Amino acid sequence: MLDNAGQAADLANLEAQELADFADHELDLATSLGDTVVVSGLSLGGVLSVSWGVLLAHKLPAARLRQLFCLVLLGTAAAMLLAPR
Repeated sequence: MLDNAGQAADLANLEAQELADFADHELDLATSLGDTVVVSGLSLGGVLSVSWGVLLAHKLPAARLRQLFCLVLLGTAAAMLLAPR
């Protein structure tokens, strides 16, 4: 079982330099994997689209939401399979 209280305390004591060092290390790893590294803010996209998603979820029947989710998953898989390597 995860110790969420311990993890929260660890995050509360995190220094800015530790976070910068971690990001620098991860970018070094990413650049060794390919020619281009793209860093995007997933949380910002979620914040901007959550109200639209909630509205849509309340207007559509559950079966239709499942179908749309399935289409998104299939589209993502197809895009990954067809992407140039």
